[in-house]
Amino acid sequence: MHIIVILFSVLIGTLYAFFLYSIPNQWSGKLNKLLFVLRTVTVASILWFLLAPDIKINKKVKENAIVALAIDNSSSLKKIAQESKLIENIKMLSEDLKNKQIDIKIYDLTSEIKIEKIDSLKFNFPKTNLFNLISNIENDHIEQNLKSIILISDGIINDGQSPVYQDFNSQIYTIGLGDTLVRKDLSISQVNYNKLVNKNSKFPIKVTLKKTGFGAVKSILTIKKGDLIIEKKEISFGLTEKQKDITIISESNEEPFLSYKIDFEPVMGEITKINNTKNIYIETAQSEKNILIFALSPHPDLKVLKDALSQNKEYKVETYIQGIGEIQNKQPDLVIYHQIPSSDFNANHYILNFKKLNTPFWFIIGNQSNIAQTNAILDGFKIMTNGQTDKVQVEFSKDFDKFLIPQNLTARLVDFPPVIVPFGEYNHPIWDVVLYQKVGSFVTNKPLWAINTQNKNQSTAITIADGIWQWSMIEKSTYDNDELTQSLILKTTQLLLATKDKKKFRFAPINQNFDISDKIAFESESKNEVDEWITGNEIDILLTHKNGKKYNFNCINSNNGVVFETAGLPEGIYNFKATSIINKKEEISNGTFSISNIDIENTNYLADFNLLKNIAQKNNGLFYHYSNLKNITNEKFFENTQNKVYIEESFSPTIQLKWIMFAIILLLFTEWAARKYLGSI
Repeated sequence: MHIIVILFSVLIGTLYAFFLYSIPNQWSGKLNKLLFVLRTVTVASILWFLLAPDIKINKKVKENAIVALAIDNSSSLKKIAQESKLIENIKMLSEDLKNKQIDIKIYDLTSEIKIEKIDSLKFNFPKTNLFNLISNIENDHIEQNLKSIILISDGIINDGQSPVYQDFNSQIYTIGLGDTLVRKDLSISQVNYNKLVNKNSKFPIKVTLKKTGFGAVKSILTIKKGDLIIEKKEISFGLTEKQKDITIISESNEEPFLSYKIDFEPVMGEITKINNTKNIYIETAQSEKNILIFALSPHPDLKVLKDALSQNKEYKVETYIQGIGEIQNKQPDLVIYHQIPSSDFNANHYILNFKKLNTPFWFIIGNQSNIAQTNAILDGFKIMTNGQTDKVQVEFSKDFDKFLIPQNLTARLVDFPPVIVPFGEYNHPIWDVVLYQKVGSFVTNKPLWAINTQNKNQSTAITIADGIWQWSMIEKSTYDNDELTQSLILKTTQLLLATKDKKKFRFAPINQNFDISDKIAFESESKNEVDEWITGNEIDILLTHKNGKKYNFNCINSNNGVVFETAGLPEGIYNFKATSIINKKEEISNGTFSISNIDIENTNYLADFNLLKNIAQKNNGLFYHYSNLKNITNEKFFENTQNKVYIEESFSPTIQLKWIMFAIILLLFTEWAARKYLGSI
């Protein structure tokens, strides 16, 4: 292409110069030829300058090595070291590395965003997730010259999975900060209870008490329900006993929330008294919902479903396996069909009867399901398959907003094993997709978990996966709970059970129980007179703490989802009242929620240097005690850190090359000057 442009430009330049200098003139033949050449080159250069394709430019780029300082800024570190001294030492470490021509990036637990100024560090984060901290750093520096991560921590983790079991791509050095000596302490280690119970019912509260550093010791455990003492007893630890579990039975009433205060009386010599008190809040439910799990045959999924649904004491769950016994409740509030309809069992009689009652239903597809019969029953959902299956992983839909699942839970999907699904085409125009099928790194448009709420009298759901029990198993082995699997089951059930609501305005918290470190988020929906979703209406919000203190807020309903968030509210039980003008009429929505101060950072002060050593060893680094902080920069790794040099290739229009333009101007000026000197215009 370049050759053609050059030849064309030379041809036009030659013709132009020939017509100009072929006529008789007053200068010699040699000079005439020189001017002819000048004009040819000038015109040819101008044409090439305008017509030539983009040219490739190779630019050498030097990128300094990057070292990320990962700072555990949880509140437990503030109790161990003086904050100002700690920040000063981190500054010194940062400056030492900068002197070695290394770019320093600083991260803490608060977010994925790097801290620009070390002075902005605040050691007050309420929980420690070192796995997320390291993962966020690596994700932020993909294809960059990240040489190593220096983790400064006490090794105490109380959120997320352990980084010891993960292979990271970076070399990780760890700096241990804290006290590994066992100190004297009595604490309320854990309180297990159901966050939701039925009104006027009895339920257990299990309190785990822990002893460290003491021999034989006694103390008093007191449990209050509101202002009433419901349990007070002496707790005696033997010489070698380290833990005791105390279970009490309490009873709910008509209050929407029950508040409990648990005190374990401090004894002389304890390192802290903060972990001797805990407050818990329990929501009460008004009525039971009957749920029928209708299964073709025994299957491990059934236990996962029942275990998840049993977390909500409002749900009464019946499991019926085809051919074994009889269905006890003929009018359930929800039916979950597991591998039904099937080619081996005609369940149309049951399905049609429940459909006539407008009973919401949920199909869970497995290898025994009859896809053709399923297509015939579902509205607006079709699976076109020839009987083949595929193994897929899953990805959350970014567009799904019918219910919310916290981001720290959705991150667990990467650990989930693949499930078996029918291979084929999926048609689902009116269904809201919760989970998409994912093949390798490619997210398809095929749903794996979807919900249809178009018919408010009978909502429906479908899960196209054989083997969701494996999700629960992997979660429990990795995180000691299956909270994501349970959340998917419970939230889907809650949405299906939601009856048609004539209210034009709804405003409610996304959860009934919040931790004090959470953002308190509210969802809102507004409708006009013909039940169309509307936005733009102003909402006045009043939050009233149980102690009588009031908090006023205001927001605009910009979308039908989360419309308002706040933080920093003290723990306790709150009543909320939201008011908005819709269709020229005042609409009110109210309710109750609670904020708990779990304060897990105060339950353990014993630094875990073994965890930090294991992280360093597994990721080709070394462990240093905080007192030897300066020695880390003497490592040969940091002395020999190489800058990354690479060639950056780019394409630029020829017209942007300024030196060519100046050369053309010089040619024109030379020709003009020669002609002027010889008397020609």
